[in-house]
Amino acid sequence: MATGVVETQGTKLYFVKPGETPTLVKLSCPSGINGVGAGARDNLVVDCLENTGDREARGGSSTPGQTSVPFTLVPGATSHQDLFELRKSRALLPWIVCLSDNGESEPTLDVGNTITPPTGGTSFEYDAYIADLSIEIASNALVTGTLTLQRSGEVTAHWPS
Repeated sequence: MATGVVETQGTKLYFVKPGETPTLVKLSCPSGINGVGAGARDNLVVDCLENTGDREARGGSSTPGQTSVPFTLVPGATSHQDLFELRKSRALLPWIVCLSDNGESEPTLDVGNTITPPTGGTSFEYDAYIADLSIEIASNALVTGTLTLQRSGEVTAHWPS
């Protein structure tokens, strides 16, 4: 195995649940996290009308993408119950993905209700609202769901020191 790689097992996803006393909540039983940082740059055409060749362009602003989080439904998990309530609220929430190289270190919520990432590992932090939340029920399978987050703004990467 290559040196310095990170295994997916042990990766955790957290969000800030708003309220009188906001809390940092770890999502129960995600089975994947896809599209963190996704979002293509817009194309800005910079050529003039007299140009008869190929158009010239440069990258513009990025359009924030979506993150898809498949999960196994645990009806008694407060984090799953929270998702349904938060989807109705349309609230923009802080999220952080902490990769397994963080070990047992966990993010914290500081006095200003801002997430402080764990030190010594890799994490990705961004704001997003719950764009969709679906439950999949099939024969001979566990009940699963898919959480779709619509990102707003940039993703901040935190790298190990």
